[in-house]
Amino acid sequence: MAVLAQAQGLVTVYQHEAEHHHLTRRITELTEELEELKTEKEMVLRSLDCTDDAGISAVKKEIATLEGALQKLSEQESKYSAELDEALKQYAELKEQATGMDAAELMDARLAVREEKERSAVDRVKAAYGEKYDPMMMHDSKRDVANLLHEEAATRSIRERLRQKQQAQQKQNKKKSRDSLGR
Repeated sequence: MAVLAQAQGLVTVYQHEAEHHHLTRRITELTEELEELKTEKEMVLRSLDCTDDAGISAVKKEIATLEGALQKLSEQESKYSAELDEALKQYAELKEQATGMDAAELMDARLAVREEKERSAVDRVKAAYGEKYDPMMMHDSKRDVANLLHEEAATRSIRERLRQKQQAQQKQNKKKSRDSLGR
């Protein structure tokens, strides 16, 4: 019996020693993971320009603000994409209706409407952007619209200049006729 008790004691000691060895190894692993997490936390704080955990709340607020702005921009993109699709649809319908019209007359009417709408769009964008308005960006946008409408930008520009010259000449001719009638 004494041998049995002694054997059971040895088994218990061996089990405790094995458990102790397992727990020691686990503590070492967890300590290493904790050190890695601390290092990673320091790198994240440094990348966010925060000195401690208190700075993270400011970053979280900024992220929330940016996410809200992103959501607003996404909604505006959807809205304007829908408006653009509708405008392109209307354009296609009007273009189909215009197939029977005189090409020069149609181009004059189209350019007149286009100038007015472009001027209106420029004014609205200037009002929205204020000092941040970029005329080159507006030029690129006009070119993009011309591409969407399958127009050649150079041709459109030349036509606009010719039309403006014709209008200026017509105004001069009217003024001369009024002056000659008044004498």
